[in-house]
Amino acid sequence: MDWPKIKTILIGVLIITNLILGFAYIKEQNRYVVDNENNLSDVLALYKNKNIDISRIKLEYPRSIRSANVELETFNVDLIGKILGSSYSIQSDSFTTESQTLYFDDTHLLYFENNHSSRVKQDGISNLAQFRLTIDENERAKQMSRAKSYLESIDYPLFYDGYEISTLGKYTLISFYNTYNDFRFEESKTMIWLYEDEIIGLKGENILKNTITQGTKYDIISVDKVLYSILPKIEAGDRIVEMSLIYKLNDESLLVTDLIMGEALPYYKIVLESGQVFHVSAIQD
Repeated sequence: MDWPKIKTILIGVLIITNLILGFAYIKEQNRYVVDNENNLSDVLALYKNKNIDISRIKLEYPRSIRSANVELETFNVDLIGKILGSSYSIQSDSFTTESQTLYFDDTHLLYFENNHSSRVKQDGISNLAQFRLTIDENERAKQMSRAKSYLESIDYPLFYDGYEISTLGKYTLISFYNTYNDFRFEESKTMIWLYEDEIIGLKGENILKNTITQGTKYDIISVDKVLYSILPKIEAGDRIVEMSLIYKLNDESLLVTDLIMGEALPYYKIVLESGQVFHVSAIQD
């Protein structure tokens, strides 16, 4: 038996098989791209007919993303006294002094000077849109130093990847956030409010520990499906001002409200000029 000849034939068969498989893969990828482009063109036409502006958003996103395994900090009850001082009253759902109020549980904290309660509590998209980002480096450094000193003085657990500083009149807002794979955790935040450089409010929600690990890899639904799914809910003439991939700590379908540890999943976040916000699960069924 001519083994060298047989070996040559087998190698040739393997090479041809790999070439065929490679060609089939490239063909499938090209078909996927073309189908997506055609579907997206159709959806964009529907938005144009409804006079909804989407010119501000990007339309290209990764085809797959890994989830994130996270653990949450739990707030220590000692924080109550460190924020309010020793003389405070306990109400049914809050802790108070004559001029201050604090709402507090394991994973959520909201503190404010009563004179500024409306400003601190109104932290929705439409209200925060009025603030303007601070870009002066000296001012940013000054406000950041003040915020970190305050948090250290009350032993507040803070692990963050980035922050933003914005102003509206005499108010300054410093927001700390976490990311993974360059995508933000939507429901994990620390926000400090200042009025004339004095701290008048603090909000902490679902503070992450520095223990984030890589989770399951998920295929991501395409942009055309996301835009098509929310189109009936958008009023004609509105505008999409933001579209991004984010992580949500809680799966709303499971009605989980106080997650201590678990999997953070990828979602599309869409923000309208009118202030309406949509969260669409990015995981492909």
